[in-house]
Amino acid sequence: MEKRLRSSLKTSAEEFLSSAVKSTLKSSKPSLKTIVNSVKPSSDLSSSLPLALLHSILHHTQSFQNPSTSPSNSPPPKRQRGNGPPGSDSDSDQQQHQILASLQGQRSKEGGVLNKVKMLTAILKFMVESTEMGLASHFHERMLKFTSAYLKYAISSFDHHSTGKLQFEDADLKDMILCTKSSTSYAGKLINLVMREASRPLFEAFDLANDLLDLLTTVEITLGSAYASKLVTALNPWIPDLVLALGPCFINNNMEEEEEDSYTSRFNHIKLCFPTWLLTCAKLELHEMDDTSESSHLQLPALKRLRDTIVSLVKGNSKVVDGIGYVLLICSAVCIEKKDYSAVLGLLRFLCVKLLSREEEGEDREWKELDTMLVSLPSIYPMIEREIGEERDEEEVRKLEAARELLLPVWTYHVYETY
Repeated sequence: MEKRLRSSLKTSAEEFLSSAVKSTLKSSKPSLKTIVNSVKPSSDLSSSLPLALLHSILHHTQSFQNPSTSPSNSPPPKRQRGNGPPGSDSDSDQQQHQILASLQGQRSKEGGVLNKVKMLTAILKFMVESTEMGLASHFHERMLKFTSAYLKYAISSFDHHSTGKLQFEDADLKDMILCTKSSTSYAGKLINLVMREASRPLFEAFDLANDLLDLLTTVEITLGSAYASKLVTALNPWIPDLVLALGPCFINNNMEEEEEDSYTSRFNHIKLCFPTWLLTCAKLELHEMDDTSESSHLQLPALKRLRDTIVSLVKGNSKVVDGIGYVLLICSAVCIEKKDYSAVLGLLRFLCVKLLSREEEGEDREWKELDTMLVSLPSIYPMIEREIGEERDEEEVRKLEAARELLLPVWTYHVYETY
Protein backbone atom coordinates (compact mmCIF):
# COMPACT_ATOMS: atom_id res chain seq x y z
CA MET A 1 0.00 0.00 0.00
CA GLU A 2 2.77 2.41 0.96
CA LYS A 3 4.71 1.62 -2.23
CA ARG A 4 1.63 2.22 -4.40
CA LEU A 5 0.96 5.53 -2.64
CA ARG A 6 4.58 6.65 -3.06
CA SER A 7 4.51 5.66 -6.74
CA SER A 8 1.25 7.55 -7.24
CA LEU A 9 2.65 10.65 -5.53
CA LYS A 10 5.80 10.52 -7.67
CA THR A 11 3.82 10.17 -10.90
CA SER A 12 1.50 13.04 -9.98
CA ALA A 13 4.43 15.26 -9.07
CA GLU A 14 6.24 14.49 -12.31
CA GLU A 15 3.10 15.25 -14.34
CA PHE A 16 2.62 18.52 -12.46
CA LEU A 17 6.21 19.64 -13.03
CA SER A 18 6.14 18.65 -16.69
CA SER A 19 2.90 20.54 -17.35
CA ALA A 20 4.18 23.54 -15.38
CA VAL A 21 7.33 23.71 -17.46
CA LYS A 22 5.39 23.40 -20.72
CA SER A 23 2.96 26.17 -19.80
CA THR A 24 5.77 28.40 -18.55
CA LEU A 25 7.81 28.00 -21.71
CA LYS A 26 4.78 28.85 -23.86
CA SER A 27 4.41 32.17 -22.08
CA SER A 28 6.99 34.86 -21.43
CA LYS A 29 6.30 35.15 -17.71
CA PRO A 30 9.12 33.93 -15.46
CA SER A 31 6.86 31.82 -13.27
CA LEU A 32 9.26 28.87 -13.44
CA LYS A 33 11.38 30.52 -10.76
CA THR A 34 8.44 30.24 -8.36
CA ILE A 35 7.92 26.62 -9.35
CA VAL A 36 11.58 25.70 -8.95
CA ASN A 37 11.95 27.43 -5.58
CA SER A 38 8.68 26.12 -4.19
CA VAL A 39 9.09 22.44 -5.10
CA LYS A 40 11.03 20.72 -2.32
CA PRO A 41 11.05 16.99 -3.16
CA SER A 42 11.32 14.58 -0.28
CA SER A 43 14.25 12.22 0.05
CA ASP A 44 12.16 9.49 -1.57
CA LEU A 45 11.47 11.57 -4.68
CA SER A 46 14.73 13.52 -4.98
CA SER A 47 16.28 10.99 -7.33
CA SER A 48 13.47 11.22 -9.88
CA LEU A 49 11.83 14.65 -9.72
CA PRO A 50 14.82 16.71 -10.86
CA LEU A 51 15.39 14.29 -13.73
CA ALA A 52 11.78 14.58 -14.84
CA LEU A 53 11.91 18.36 -14.65
CA LEU A 54 15.27 18.54 -16.43
CA HIS A 55 14.00 16.28 -19.19
CA SER A 56 10.96 18.50 -19.69
CA ILE A 57 13.04 21.67 -19.66
CA LEU A 58 15.63 20.41 -22.12
CA HIS A 59 12.95 18.97 -24.40
CA HIS A 60 10.94 22.19 -24.60
CA THR A 61 13.85 24.67 -24.86
CA GLN A 62 15.52 23.55 -28.07
CA SER A 63 16.00 27.08 -29.41
CA PHE A 64 15.35 30.70 -28.57
CA GLN A 65 13.69 33.31 -30.72
CA ASN A 66 15.45 36.37 -32.00
CA PRO A 67 14.94 38.84 -29.14
CA SER A 68 13.91 41.63 -31.51
CA THR A 69 11.05 39.44 -32.76
CA SER A 70 9.95 37.98 -29.43
CA PRO A 71 6.19 37.82 -29.01
CA SER A 72 4.76 40.64 -26.95
CA ASN A 73 3.09 40.04 -23.63
CA SER A 74 -0.02 41.69 -25.03
CA PRO A 75 -0.81 42.76 -28.58
CA PRO A 76 -0.95 46.48 -29.30
CA PRO A 77 -4.43 47.95 -29.73
CA LYS A 78 -5.81 47.81 -33.23
CA ARG A 79 -5.62 50.97 -35.28
CA GLN A 80 -8.94 52.83 -35.49
CA ARG A 81 -9.91 54.74 -38.61
CA GLY A 82 -10.77 58.40 -38.11
CA ASN A 83 -14.17 59.55 -39.36
CA GLY A 84 -13.44 63.26 -39.63
CA PRO A 85 -11.51 65.23 -42.24
CA PRO A 86 -7.70 65.60 -42.09
CA GLY A 87 -6.66 67.83 -39.23
CA SER A 88 -9.85 67.19 -37.29
CA ASP A 89 -9.98 66.04 -33.67
CA SER A 90 -10.77 62.53 -34.87
CA ASP A 91 -7.65 62.45 -37.05
CA SER A 92 -5.53 63.79 -34.19
CA ASP A 93 -6.93 61.15 -31.84
CA GLN A 94 -6.11 58.50 -34.40
CA GLN A 95 -2.47 59.65 -34.61
CA GLN A 96 -2.13 59.75 -30.82
CA HIS A 97 -3.69 56.31 -30.58
CA GLN A 98 -1.25 54.98 -33.18
CA ILE A 99 1.75 56.44 -31.32
CA LEU A 100 0.56 55.02 -28.00
CA ALA A 101 -0.01 51.62 -29.59
CA SER A 102 3.49 51.66 -31.04
CA LEU A 103 5.04 52.57 -27.69
CA GLN A 104 3.02 49.90 -25.91
CA GLY A 105 4.10 47.28 -28.42
CA GLN A 106 7.74 48.32 -28.03
CA ARG A 107 7.57 48.15 -24.23
CA SER A 108 5.86 44.77 -24.46
CA LYS A 109 8.66 43.47 -26.68
CA GLU A 110 11.39 44.52 -24.23
CA GLY A 111 9.33 43.18 -21.35
CA GLY A 112 8.99 39.84 -23.10
CA VAL A 113 12.75 39.60 -23.59
CA LEU A 114 13.42 40.49 -19.95
CA ASN A 115 10.88 37.96 -18.69
CA LYS A 116 12.39 35.26 -20.88
CA VAL A 117 15.87 36.05 -19.54
CA LYS A 118 14.54 35.83 -15.97
CA MET A 119 12.92 32.49 -16.74
CA LEU A 120 16.06 31.09 -18.39
CA THR A 121 18.17 32.25 -15.44
CA ALA A 122 15.86 30.34 -13.09
CA ILE A 123 16.13 27.23 -15.28
CA LEU A 124 19.92 27.48 -15.33
CA LYS A 125 20.00 27.85 -11.55
CA PHE A 126 17.93 24.71 -11.17
CA MET A 127 20.18 22.79 -13.57
CA VAL A 128 23.30 23.76 -11.64
CA GLU A 129 21.74 22.77 -8.32
CA SER A 130 20.62 19.42 -9.74
CA THR A 131 24.10 18.79 -11.12
CA GLU A 132 25.67 19.72 -7.79
CA MET A 133 23.44 17.15 -6.08
CA GLY A 134 24.60 14.50 -8.56
CA LEU A 135 21.15 14.08 -10.10
CA ALA A 136 21.86 15.13 -13.69
CA SER A 137 24.80 13.04 -14.86
CA HIS A 138 22.92 11.92 -17.99
CA PHE A 139 22.22 15.48 -19.11
CA HIS A 140 25.69 17.06 -19.12
CA GLU A 141 26.01 17.66 -22.84
CA ARG A 142 22.43 18.86 -23.24
CA MET A 143 22.72 21.24 -20.30
CA LEU A 144 25.92 22.74 -21.71
CA LYS A 145 24.23 23.21 -25.08
CA PHE A 146 21.18 24.76 -23.41
CA THR A 147 23.36 27.22 -21.51
CA SER A 148 25.27 28.15 -24.66
CA ALA A 149 21.99 28.82 -26.48
CA TYR A 150 20.79 30.99 -23.60
CA LEU A 151 24.00 33.04 -23.55
CA LYS A 152 23.76 33.55 -27.31
CA TYR A 153 20.22 34.83 -26.78
CA ALA A 154 21.49 37.29 -24.16
CA ILE A 155 24.30 38.42 -26.49
CA SER A 156 21.79 39.03 -29.26
CA SER A 157 19.57 41.02 -26.89
CA PHE A 158 22.40 43.36 -25.91
CA ASP A 159 23.41 43.74 -29.56
CA HIS A 160 19.87 44.71 -30.49
CA HIS A 161 19.75 47.21 -27.63
CA SER A 162 22.92 48.88 -28.92
CA THR A 163 21.51 49.13 -32.46
CA GLY A 164 18.08 50.37 -31.39
CA LYS A 165 16.13 47.24 -32.32
CA LEU A 166 15.40 46.92 -28.61
CA GLN A 167 15.17 49.90 -26.26
CA PHE A 168 15.40 48.83 -22.64
CA GLU A 169 14.61 51.40 -20.00
CA ASP A 170 17.26 51.90 -17.32
CA ALA A 171 15.44 49.78 -14.74
CA ASP A 172 14.93 46.92 -17.19
CA LEU A 173 18.53 47.12 -18.35
CA LYS A 174 19.72 46.82 -14.75
CA ASP A 175 17.51 43.75 -14.33
CA MET A 176 18.97 42.28 -17.52
CA ILE A 177 22.50 42.79 -16.19
CA LEU A 178 21.55 41.33 -12.81
CA CYS A 179 20.19 38.19 -14.46
CA THR A 180 23.18 38.01 -16.78
CA LYS A 181 25.57 38.32 -13.85
CA SER A 182 23.84 35.45 -12.05
CA SER A 183 23.79 33.39 -15.23
CA THR A 184 27.51 34.02 -15.74
CA SER A 185 28.22 32.60 -12.31
CA TYR A 186 25.89 29.63 -12.86
CA ALA A 187 27.45 28.87 -16.26
CA GLY A 188 30.96 28.96 -14.80
CA LYS A 189 29.91 26.66 -11.98
CA LEU A 190 28.23 24.30 -14.46
CA ILE A 191 31.50 23.99 -16.39
CA ASN A 192 33.28 23.22 -13.12
CA LEU A 193 30.79 20.53 -12.09
CA VAL A 194 30.59 18.88 -15.49
CA MET A 195 34.35 18.77 -15.99
CA ARG A 196 34.79 17.19 -12.56
CA GLU A 197 32.20 14.49 -13.22
CA ALA A 198 32.73 13.79 -16.92
CA SER A 199 34.92 10.84 -17.88
CA ARG A 200 36.45 12.86 -20.74
CA PRO A 201 36.68 16.55 -21.65
CA LEU A 202 33.50 17.65 -23.39
CA PHE A 203 33.59 19.69 -26.57
CA GLU A 204 30.42 21.48 -25.39
CA ALA A 205 32.37 22.87 -22.42
CA PHE A 206 34.74 24.55 -24.88
CA ASP A 207 31.79 26.15 -26.68
CA LEU A 208 30.24 27.36 -23.43
CA ALA A 209 33.52 28.87 -22.23
CA ASN A 210 33.78 30.84 -25.47
CA ASP A 211 30.14 31.93 -25.19
CA LEU A 212 30.85 33.29 -21.70
CA LEU A 213 33.78 35.32 -23.01
CA ASP A 214 31.74 36.46 -26.01
CA LEU A 215 29.03 37.67 -23.62
CA LEU A 216 31.53 39.62 -21.53
CA THR A 217 33.01 41.22 -24.65
CA THR A 218 29.58 42.15 -26.03
CA VAL A 219 28.48 43.74 -22.75
CA GLU A 220 31.67 45.80 -22.53
CA ILE A 221 31.43 46.99 -26.14
CA THR A 222 27.70 47.78 -26.06
CA LEU A 223 27.14 48.93 -22.46
CA GLY A 224 30.56 49.86 -21.11
CA SER A 225 33.24 48.58 -18.76
CA ALA A 226 31.26 49.20 -15.58
CA TYR A 227 28.65 46.61 -16.55
CA ALA A 228 31.28 44.22 -17.90
CA SER A 229 33.21 44.39 -14.62
CA LYS A 230 30.15 43.02 -12.82
CA LEU A 231 30.28 39.95 -15.05
CA VAL A 232 34.02 39.53 -14.48
CA THR A 233 33.42 39.62 -10.73
CA ALA A 234 30.83 36.84 -11.06
CA LEU A 235 33.14 34.81 -13.29
CA ASN A 236 36.31 35.17 -11.20
CA PRO A 237 35.90 31.99 -9.09
CA TRP A 238 35.47 29.90 -12.25
CA ILE A 239 38.26 31.32 -14.43
CA PRO A 240 40.55 28.28 -13.85
CA ASP A 241 37.74 26.03 -15.07
CA LEU A 242 37.24 28.33 -18.04
CA VAL A 243 40.92 27.99 -18.89
CA LEU A 244 40.73 24.19 -18.77
CA ALA A 245 37.64 24.23 -20.98
CA LEU A 246 39.39 26.46 -23.53
CA GLY A 247 42.43 24.19 -23.69
CA PRO A 248 42.23 20.41 -23.21
CA CYS A 249 38.55 20.23 -24.20
CA PHE A 250 39.47 21.30 -27.74
CA ILE A 251 42.36 18.87 -28.27
CA ASN A 252 41.53 15.57 -29.94
CA ASN A 253 40.67 13.05 -27.21
CA ASN A 254 39.56 10.33 -29.61
CA MET A 255 42.58 8.12 -30.20
CA GLU A 256 40.86 6.45 -33.17
CA GLU A 257 40.51 9.75 -35.04
CA GLU A 258 43.32 10.57 -37.45
CA GLU A 259 45.26 13.80 -36.88
CA GLU A 260 44.23 15.19 -40.25
CA ASP A 261 40.56 14.41 -39.60
CA SER A 262 40.83 15.96 -36.15
CA TYR A 263 42.29 19.19 -37.55
CA THR A 264 39.67 19.37 -40.31
CA SER A 265 36.74 18.80 -37.96
CA ARG A 266 37.97 21.44 -35.53
CA PHE A 267 38.72 23.89 -38.34
CA ASN A 268 35.15 23.49 -39.59
CA HIS A 269 33.78 23.92 -36.07
CA ILE A 270 35.71 27.15 -35.50
CA LYS A 271 34.66 28.38 -38.94
CA LEU A 272 31.02 27.80 -38.00
CA CYS A 273 31.20 29.12 -34.41
CA PHE A 274 34.09 31.57 -34.36
CA PRO A 275 34.82 32.94 -30.85
CA THR A 276 34.24 36.67 -31.31
CA TRP A 277 36.14 37.52 -28.13
CA LEU A 278 39.32 36.32 -29.82
CA LEU A 279 38.74 38.75 -32.69
CA THR A 280 38.51 41.53 -30.11
CA CYS A 281 41.71 40.28 -28.43
CA ALA A 282 43.39 40.37 -31.84
CA LYS A 283 42.37 44.03 -32.21
CA LEU A 284 43.76 44.75 -28.74
CA GLU A 285 47.08 43.21 -29.78
CA LEU A 286 47.25 45.48 -32.83
CA HIS A 287 46.45 48.46 -30.64
CA GLU A 288 49.24 47.58 -28.20
CA MET A 289 51.63 47.03 -31.09
CA ASP A 290 50.83 50.34 -32.79
CA ASP A 291 48.84 53.18 -31.22
CA THR A 292 48.06 54.54 -34.69
CA SER A 293 46.44 51.28 -35.80
CA GLU A 294 42.82 50.97 -36.87
CA SER A 295 41.86 49.82 -33.34
CA SER A 296 43.41 52.77 -31.51
CA HIS A 297 39.95 53.72 -30.24
CA LEU A 298 39.50 50.35 -28.53
CA GLN A 299 39.53 50.58 -24.74
CA LEU A 300 38.28 47.44 -23.03
CA PRO A 301 39.84 47.27 -19.54
CA ALA A 302 37.59 44.45 -18.28
CA LEU A 303 38.46 42.16 -21.18
CA LYS A 304 42.14 43.08 -20.89
CA ARG A 305 42.20 42.15 -17.21
CA LEU A 306 40.48 38.85 -17.89
CA ARG A 307 42.82 38.12 -20.80
CA ASP A 308 45.88 38.82 -18.65
CA THR A 309 44.49 36.63 -15.86
CA ILE A 310 44.02 33.74 -18.30
CA VAL A 311 47.55 34.17 -19.62
CA SER A 312 49.03 34.19 -16.12
CA LEU A 313 47.11 31.05 -15.16
CA VAL A 314 48.30 28.96 -18.11
CA LYS A 315 51.99 29.76 -17.70
CA GLY A 316 53.89 26.59 -16.88
CA ASN A 317 51.10 24.21 -17.88
CA SER A 318 52.16 22.93 -21.28
CA LYS A 319 49.00 20.88 -21.85
CA VAL A 320 46.73 23.89 -21.41
CA VAL A 321 49.04 26.16 -23.41
CA ASP A 322 49.07 23.52 -26.16
CA GLY A 323 45.27 23.43 -26.25
CA ILE A 324 44.72 27.20 -26.26
CA GLY A 325 47.57 27.69 -28.72
CA TYR A 326 45.98 25.10 -30.99
CA VAL A 327 42.73 27.09 -30.89
CA LEU A 328 44.57 30.30 -31.79
CA LEU A 329 46.35 28.63 -34.71
CA ILE A 330 43.12 27.25 -36.11
CA CYS A 331 41.40 30.61 -35.65
CA SER A 332 44.30 32.17 -37.57
CA ALA A 333 43.80 29.66 -40.39
CA VAL A 334 40.09 30.49 -40.55
CA CYS A 335 40.92 34.21 -40.72
CA ILE A 336 43.42 33.55 -43.53
CA GLU A 337 40.67 31.83 -45.49
CA LYS A 338 38.41 34.84 -44.86
CA LYS A 339 41.18 37.26 -45.96
CA ASP A 340 41.11 38.96 -42.54
CA TYR A 341 44.86 39.48 -42.26
CA SER A 342 44.64 41.98 -39.41
CA ALA A 343 43.01 39.30 -37.26
CA VAL A 344 45.68 36.79 -38.33
CA LEU A 345 48.46 39.09 -37.17
CA GLY A 346 46.70 39.93 -33.91
CA LEU A 347 45.95 36.29 -33.06
CA LEU A 348 49.48 35.09 -33.79
CA ARG A 349 50.93 37.95 -31.78
CA PHE A 350 48.64 36.99 -28.90
CA LEU A 351 49.94 33.43 -29.19
CA CYS A 352 53.65 34.09 -29.60
CA VAL A 353 54.12 37.20 -27.46
CA LYS A 354 51.48 36.86 -24.75
CA LEU A 355 50.90 33.13 -24.37
CA LEU A 356 54.42 31.87 -25.18
CA SER A 357 56.23 34.99 -23.90
CA ARG A 358 58.48 35.23 -26.94
CA GLU A 359 59.64 38.83 -27.02
CA GLU A 360 62.79 38.32 -29.04
CA GLU A 361 63.27 36.54 -32.34
CA GLY A 362 64.60 33.03 -31.91
CA GLU A 363 63.20 32.40 -28.43
CA ASP A 364 61.16 29.26 -27.82
CA ARG A 365 61.66 28.02 -31.35
CA GLU A 366 61.25 24.40 -30.32
CA TRP A 367 57.75 24.58 -28.84
CA LYS A 368 58.68 21.87 -26.35
CA GLU A 369 55.75 19.73 -25.18
CA LEU A 370 53.41 21.62 -27.53
CA ASP A 371 52.77 18.64 -29.76
CA THR A 372 49.29 19.58 -30.98
CA MET A 373 50.45 23.04 -32.00
CA LEU A 374 53.40 21.56 -33.88
CA VAL A 375 51.16 19.10 -35.72
CA SER A 376 48.93 21.95 -36.92
CA LEU A 377 51.82 24.23 -37.98
CA PRO A 378 52.35 22.55 -41.41
CA SER A 379 48.71 23.30 -42.22
CA ILE A 380 48.98 27.00 -41.35
CA TYR A 381 52.45 28.27 -42.23
CA PRO A 382 52.18 27.35 -45.95
CA MET A 383 48.81 29.13 -46.06
CA ILE A 384 50.49 32.36 -45.00
CA GLU A 385 53.24 32.00 -47.58
CA ARG A 386 50.70 31.28 -50.30
CA GLU A 387 48.67 34.37 -49.42
CA ILE A 388 51.81 36.52 -49.45
CA GLY A 389 52.52 35.34 -52.99
CA GLU A 390 48.96 35.93 -54.20
CA GLU A 391 48.01 39.14 -52.37
CA ARG A 392 48.37 42.37 -54.36
CA ASP A 393 47.59 44.93 -51.65
CA GLU A 394 50.91 46.05 -50.13
CA GLU A 395 49.42 46.86 -46.73
CA GLU A 396 47.85 43.41 -46.49
CA VAL A 397 51.13 41.80 -47.57
CA ARG A 398 52.94 43.59 -44.74
CA LYS A 399 50.47 42.17 -42.23
CA LEU A 400 51.00 38.67 -43.59
CA GLU A 401 54.77 39.06 -43.52
CA ALA A 402 54.63 40.23 -39.90
CA ALA A 403 52.49 37.19 -39.06
CA ARG A 404 54.94 34.88 -40.85
CA GLU A 405 57.87 36.35 -38.89
CA LEU A 406 56.21 35.27 -35.65
CA LEU A 407 56.12 31.62 -36.76
CA LEU A 408 59.33 31.59 -38.80
CA PRO A 409 61.77 30.59 -35.98
CA VAL A 410 59.68 27.53 -35.08
CA TRP A 411 59.09 26.59 -38.72
CA THR A 412 62.76 26.94 -39.63
CA TYR A 413 63.92 24.93 -36.61
CA HIS A 414 61.60 21.99 -37.15
CA VAL A 415 61.77 21.87 -40.96
CA TYR A 416 65.49 22.46 -41.51
CA GLU A 417 67.52 22.17 -38.30
CA THR A 418 66.07 18.96 -36.88
CA TYR A 419 66.70 16.84 -39.98
